[in-house]
Amino acid sequence: MVTKKLVKTLLYLHPNIDSLFKKLEKQLSLLCSFGFISNNTYAVEILVDKILTAQARLDTAKLIDNVIGTACNLLDRIDKEIIKEYYFDGTCIEDIAKRMDKYPTFILYRKERALKKLAQYMYILGINRELIIQYFDDESMMIDCAIRAEGDK
Repeated sequence: MVTKKLVKTLLYLHPNIDSLFKKLEKQLSLLCSFGFISNNTYAVEILVDKILTAQARLDTAKLIDNVIGTACNLLDRIDKEIIKEYYFDGTCIEDIAKRMDKYPTFILYRKERALKKLAQYMYILGINRELIIQYFDDESMMIDCAIRAEGDK
């Protein structure tokens, strides 16, 4: 299941996802640089597990990026513009309404409708709450985006 809050969180994350990629790539590179010279089999197993987890986090971040892009492209032109301007560009509802020559209530309605569609598309494309929690429950960027999503009207 994909909730509207999760969709909003991922939409807020999307403009900054390159920073997340760099952070995860750096972590993976650091873990791989340690090498496997050890007499302690348990230590080697832990390192291998951490490397595999770091790779899975990076792969999942790339999946999120692709799914967000694909899901947004499935929206109609007006919904796509509203989502892009509001979540990616940080434009307020009132300014979007003025630019489109529409009432703010129309923009809010279309944004909510688009979020419902995006939730369905993201689920179909392989994103779900459990996947996000598994790899990003302690990720500061994701937490910041979730806090923003919580306050979103």
